Amino acid sequence: MACVNTQTDAMHCGACGNACPSGRVCTGGTCVCPPGETPCNGTCVDTQTSTSNCGGCGVVCPAGQGCTAGACACPLGLALCGGACVNLATNGSHCGRCNNPCAGGATCSGGGCLCPSGQALCGGACVSVTTDRNNCGSCGNVCPAGTNCVGGSCACAAGQTRCGAACVSLTTDRTNCGGCGVVCSGAA
Repeated sequence: MACVNTQTDAMHCGACGNACPSGRVCTGGTCVCPPGETPCNGTCVDTQTSTSNCGGCGVVCPAGQGCTAGACACPLGLALCGGACVNLATNGSHCGRCNNPCAGGATCSGGGCLCPSGQALCGGACVSVTTDRNNCGSCGNVCPAGTNCVGGSCACAAGQTRCGAACVSLTTDRTNCGGCGVVCSGAA
């Protein structure tokens, strides 16, 4: 038979043979939770870090959130938007801030809505500023009638030359015969 201290021995807490449940310690002859832990439904938990007992027994953190210092929070680098933890740098529905969706084919990168290479966000849609007649070279730059957007510049169709505000055929236009402003002379 061995001598034990029934005030501190977890196998003989308060009396010989009275073992403390798993996870408990013996203090003053009574089985208690270790320092920093709280009894919740018969189990000792750290309410500062437990996602099912965050800040108190039975306080469950929403999916995706952790428990830090007794409060439910999103992991570092994520923000709580609409009840979910999201990355504001890459989330297309919450780009840069909550409830800021990227539209018109743009994707979220670095917290900003960006169009694919060679495109610009014009009027809420990603468009090719190298070929779009209504956004030629930049948003809102509309090509005049009879011209097309080629390489980001308004240009006349093949076989035509721009004379003033119009595209003309120098081989058939009587007021631009062979060159802009040259009027054809001769028999009718």
